[in-house]
Amino acid sequence: MNRAERRRLEKTQAKRSSAPSAVGPETVQQNLHLAVGHHQAGRLAEAAEFYRGILDAQPDHADANNLLGVIAYQNGDHESAVDLGSKAIAANPQMAIYHGNLGNPLKQLGRLDDAEASYRRAIALKPDTVDAHFNLGNLLQELGQPEDAIASYRRALALHPDNADAHLNLGISLRTVGRLGDAIAGFKRALALEPECAKAHHNLGLAFYEKGETDKAIASLRNAVRVEPQTDVFWGAMAEAISNVSFSKADDGLFNELLSMLDQPAVRPHAVSRAVISALRHHPDFSRLLAADGGVPYGEAAERLSQIPLLLRLMSLSVLCDIDCERMLTALRRAMIEAEAAAELDARSLPFSAALALQCFATEYAYEESAEESAAVEALQGRLDAGGGMAPASLAALAAYRPLHDFPWAEGLAGRPWPEPIMALIERQLTEPLEERSLRPRIPRLTAIEDEISQGVRDQYEENPYPRWFKAGATSQP
Repeated sequence: MNRAERRRLEKTQAKRSSAPSAVGPETVQQNLHLAVGHHQAGRLAEAAEFYRGILDAQPDHADANNLLGVIAYQNGDHESAVDLGSKAIAANPQMAIYHGNLGNPLKQLGRLDDAEASYRRAIALKPDTVDAHFNLGNLLQELGQPEDAIASYRRALALHPDNADAHLNLGISLRTVGRLGDAIAGFKRALALEPECAKAHHNLGLAFYEKGETDKAIASLRNAVRVEPQTDVFWGAMAEAISNVSFSKADDGLFNELLSMLDQPAVRPHAVSRAVISALRHHPDFSRLLAADGGVPYGEAAERLSQIPLLLRLMSLSVLCDIDCERMLTALRRAMIEAEAAAELDARSLPFSAALALQCFATEYAYEESAEESAAVEALQGRLDAGGGMAPASLAALAAYRPLHDFPWAEGLAGRPWPEPIMALIERQLTEPLEERSLRPRIPRLTAIEDEISQGVRDQYEENPYPRWFKAGATSQP
């Protein structure tokens, strides 16, 4: 056989293995074997083509109906899955696997009683059907019957002790009924079988947290977000676990995780701010400046703090409710306006200067302000009002004492090119407040506010909506 003949033969064989042949009784088994091969390899479209070819010739072929129904379920077409599964059962009602497979799309369609009946019928026909016991356990847990779910999971594990999913879900049911020690053992067994199972780490962390073992809970929840950093539920659980924690040590790994946490949709920065500050106290530059009590020149201090992303992000998102931090920031703000008056500010201090301005805006400018500071601010404001040169550092210094949206000339700032820290500052102090002003008249009023006291309260909160929320904390699941 020459090379050309060999290539033609290979093409012919490949074609025979990738498309169904004309189906007669003698070829059904062969085509079913090819279909199952495609199915097991994840080639669902090719497998479905073979199954349909079989059903064109034998519409009541039980296995083809069943397996095509499984593909429909895998593709999310649950109505078709039920229809095909029912046809398979009609053709051969004694096959346990058909009943078990039918239960899955029934469950997805919300037909929970029918799904339970299907799983129980599969078990009655073949008591050692692991999947039926496992799926029944899942259904019973969803129906609020955790004790019955526990029994089903234990039957599944008796048949297949190394089923990590069964250990995990058994632990969830045990935790539901308050058997935390047993639940923890279940989660650990699941992790022994699948060390990178994020759900097992998450649930283990929840069980430890409910048991009062906070350090172990945090360690487990950190593992969950490490494995699946895109899952906001895991971040929300970690945030709750650390909310009342004071870290006894911290490293770059923890700093980076906390920084990621602050930007997660499910996390309210204010709820974790105390914990984050306790971690920052173990950062050498932060702790040194916290203890310095204003004894370090502003440029040097701001440059060091500008290199701590976790601090800058927290300052931009939440009020720092810590007396030591407030004293440090008050002193640094004073040093900043003095450095501005002496023309000593430079770009290296800009990230921290902008973050300080954001923090002062968040606190409604609550920091103590001396007469000397007020005079320096007034002088700076006068220069800017007169159209003087507006250096980014000078703008940050002014914004640390007065909100930018109060100045008539400030509206033109948004259209200019600025360093990124100043762009964020303009967005927060200018663009957003101006948008709020435009929205205010369009908000419906349920009742008229007429008495003097109510009007005064309204004016107070419209002028100073304290505490300001910059990130509410919303999960993907309502």
